[in-house]
Amino acid sequence: MIGLLLLAYEVGDILKFYPSGSYNNWRHSTILSEFYETSQTNVVEALVTGRTAAGSYNNNQKAETIYPGDAKRVKKLKGYYN
Repeated sequence: MIGLLLLAYEVGDILKFYPSGSYNNWRHSTILSEFYETSQTNVVEALVTGRTAAGSYNNNQKAETIYPGDAKRVKKLKGYYN
């Protein structure tokens, strides 16, 4: 997954997925909801929360389990909005 790069991101940022196959675009977005340390030294991964379909959610799911092996990117949010 993204590993050490996640240290530059914060809870609340958007993690986007580029699923291979029929979609061919940045299709799925989730919210970075938490980070956890892996068994590898100094490697941090993300948990994400998002709506996958009507009545179906991925609450604090490991990001690397969603579209495994496909491209991912983070959209960094800045500022506060009321």
